[in-house]
Amino acid sequence: MQRSCGISKLIVLVVLLVVGGCRDEEERPGADVKEYGVVVLASEEDRWNLQETAEWCIQNIKRAQAGLDRQISLRVTFKNQADEDLTDYVNEIGKDDSVVAIIGPMKSIYAEEVAKALEESEKLMISPSATNFEYQRRFGGLDYVWNMAESDIAQIEMLLQKAQRYKYEEVVLLMKENGATTSDDSFADWLAYVAEEMDVQIGGVLKYRTEEELRGYVKEMCSEEDEKCDDRLLIFDPGSSLDIEVFDETLSREKNQALRDLHYPTILCTAAFYSEFSMMALGNNDYEGFTLYADPESGFGQALSEKFDRELANGEAQFYDAMLLVSYALTYMEVHGGDIKSAMRAVVDGRDGDGRGWLPAEIARNYVRLREGQMPDLGGASGVWSFPDRSHTVGGNSYFKHWKKYDRGERVLEYISTNGSSRSTSLLNMWAWDTMKMQMFIEDTNVDKSYPELRGNWAVLIDGSKKYDDYRFQADIMEIYQLLKHYGYDDDHIIMITEDNIAYAAGHKEPGVVRTSPDGENVYNKEAIDYELSQLTPQDLADILAGRKSERLPKVLATDEHDNVFMFWSGHGMPGALYWGNSTIVNRKIRKALEEVRHRKMLIAVEACYSGGLGEECEGLPGTLVMTAASPYETSKTAVWNQKLQVYMTNGFTQGLKEALWKTPDISLRDLYYKLAKSTAGSHVKVYNEKEFGSVYKNEMGEWLNQGE
Repeated sequence: MQRSCGISKLIVLVVLLVVGGCRDEEERPGADVKEYGVVVLASEEDRWNLQETAEWCIQNIKRAQAGLDRQISLRVTFKNQADEDLTDYVNEIGKDDSVVAIIGPMKSIYAEEVAKALEESEKLMISPSATNFEYQRRFGGLDYVWNMAESDIAQIEMLLQKAQRYKYEEVVLLMKENGATTSDDSFADWLAYVAEEMDVQIGGVLKYRTEEELRGYVKEMCSEEDEKCDDRLLIFDPGSSLDIEVFDETLSREKNQALRDLHYPTILCTAAFYSEFSMMALGNNDYEGFTLYADPESGFGQALSEKFDRELANGEAQFYDAMLLVSYALTYMEVHGGDIKSAMRAVVDGRDGDGRGWLPAEIARNYVRLREGQMPDLGGASGVWSFPDRSHTVGGNSYFKHWKKYDRGERVLEYISTNGSSRSTSLLNMWAWDTMKMQMFIEDTNVDKSYPELRGNWAVLIDGSKKYDDYRFQADIMEIYQLLKHYGYDDDHIIMITEDNIAYAAGHKEPGVVRTSPDGENVYNKEAIDYELSQLTPQDLADILAGRKSERLPKVLATDEHDNVFMFWSGHGMPGALYWGNSTIVNRKIRKALEEVRHRKMLIAVEACYSGGLGEECEGLPGTLVMTAASPYETSKTAVWNQKLQVYMTNGFTQGLKEALWKTPDISLRDLYYKLAKSTAGSHVKVYNEKEFGSVYKNEMGEWLNQGE
């Protein structure tokens, strides 16, 4: 029904496009035509479709300027975004004054590389479909970086709404391990967080690196006996078209080899799955998913299908609009002066009447108005171009197509947008993201435990990271050290373990200085560091915690049943383990080491991805409370990006922890949890082992933080 809406209007649009595409408007005699270069970064697979679209857009731009005395034209050059010389090529383009903009890359994995390469030149970059959240967050506010589509969080919402709607028992994510970029993968980062908000059970996050690992996971999801497989939803986020082939072939083989009906999950695919090639090559009809699309009311998708006899590719409408947006900025710049970056800001901020549309007549109207100094509210094939809060990333107006595979191709189930329209379902109407799931605690004085008299406090601060890019982890434990000193700890009672490799790292622009915010105090104190991470093994850590002093380990916990212990662990994590430099320590071994800690009460705060797994492992430890930055299936999140240093300076959970303890050192553990749960964006702060510890209402941080200056 949705596809039949507006058919009369669509037929008129298609006729205009097809007929208009058969002839070019003559340039006005004596018109001043200025040519500008545009480089398009895309895959070889995408290139053929995008070349057609680029030529179509250039033709429409030319027709829209018929009769104008001053005109602009675009000269488009394509470059494979996967080429090994991409960074060098982009650096050269940054110096080339004949090129005004780069459109692309089309995939997030390359977008960060390009954005970094353009930092010196600040050449304009517009990405149609690079939707990684971390990339958009880090670079989306810069003057030269623009993004035409919302982050992957919008996709995650849509994927999980299906699970919620049809009440699947659990959702599993299968994705390519993405080691080529420093940005984390949005789906691994955000799926578990959004799932918990929506009361959807996550069954696991599976990451494959090789074809064999992918085949293995596909085989594991299939069963001839387990009918519960039918109640699961598998979200598949492939890394390449080859991965799609491997998945499809393996599923077909499992079906053919089954002696009876084969049970396997419903397969829901991300936009990375969708292409004309994949739809034609698939041997199974077991797929459905979402892909970036045009505004259904614009008629662009149907018009493109009529013109080129194919379906609209993922991000193709956004690509068309990126070219159109460049042409508007150049038109404004030619008449009113300035550079293209200031012209971009000016034209996207315009709200002087409706300027939406992608047809030549609609484009022509906007050219005239921009030349006259009017600033219309611009939009195109993909919808309204709204860039809220100076983020330079389209917000709240992306459209998606919900498709399902069948023998002859695909069937459109619905169009979905985040703002809603007469031909699409609104994500905002389907789920208002205005709450956060938080733990509830029993307020019962009878659950409190009886402890010996408190006589001393000890702290163990561990930074499990090893690279300069992990600046934030070292910075955080160093500020925690300063906080503990402020509240009365002496150095004999603080054990700090860190690699100590950022303060004087090669290329560090503030030698000897470590901060957790751009204008913060220097928290670096070399004398406070007891052990470098690379000097210690996991067994050494166990000996330090157990108090087993040696020549190699002169400083250990010298505690007894009258001492409180505060442990803060900051670093990377993975499901089931925490990183120890380049290696890992599985959670069960950490628990075994913690069992040997002599203590009165022990409070453990863990800033790491998947840190809730350690919390679960520690259930049952007497007198121990564990507070984690994330659940067992979530990644923890960074905070405070420093553009000058090119690092994050702190982490979200730890930032909230530090702020709370500097302001309110005697805060109850219950109130501390709620402050952190509300202030930590993108992961669910968790508390574990309350039953073996005692009331979080009655226990206060004042027991660990002495009030002396």
